[in-house]
Amino acid sequence: MLQGTRTYLLSDADGQIQLTHSVSAGLDYAAIGSVTNRASRLCAAALPGEILACDTTAQAVAQEVIFGATRWLDLRGLSTGQAAHPVLDLVSG
Repeated sequence: MLQGTRTYLLSDADGQIQLTHSVSAGLDYAAIGSVTNRASRLCAAALPGEILACDTTAQAVAQEVIFGATRWLDLRGLSTGQAAHPVLDLVSG
């Protein structure tokens, strides 16, 4: 997990995140891929103070989190109609 996102990372033999470098601007990130892109788009679409979760995340934490009504968003770079689940609260233990 990196910044709350399950993604691929560049790491060394000990599992430590490696520093990155690139000859192209914007390609020097440690986390890459469609999961990171979706997380970034959901963050950008969230209202101030709001947390949005994708379907995969919402299903993974459904027993611990209370979600509001699902919103369907068209997120740049992804197929249309992406589910966005607003986090309302944690389930009290």
